[in-house]
Amino acid sequence: TTDGGISWRLEQSDSNEALGEIFHSTSNSFAISGLNLVDLTLGKVSATAKMPAGISRLLFLNDKNCVGIGQHYEIGFWPYGDIHLTNSTWNSSIKKSYSPASESLNFTAIAKKANGKVLVLGAALLATPIVEFKY
Repeated sequence: TTDGGISWRLEQSDSNEALGEIFHSTSNSFAISGLNLVDLTLGKVSATAKMPAGISRLLFLNDKNCVGIGQHYEIGFWPYGDIHLTNSTWNSSIKKSYSPASESLNFTAIAKKANGKVLVLGAALLATPIVEFKY
């Protein structure tokens, strides 16, 4: 809508991807589709955005720097909580994993704080882990 909700216009994507959540960088809007980021401005899968498996939420710090959170499975029943960092729109990334026994089964929420900090909330067997880091 461009008139406060009096009239509405449907936007169509040229992508055949099944789109999930919407995320915004400084100048672009993306949706997750599997391990891909779909650029909603262009309506297609971004050529540089193949994300690591297990990411369920993103926080763009700018157009190239992004934090992804989620989980992965190794041996056994319980998942490991993961925080992924990229400075290259997912061309490369680093991952910090937290063990399910004592730290985190999954990370579920992420937000920017003041002074260049990020706060991540998790889920564990007996507590709610909180991770804070500077970027």
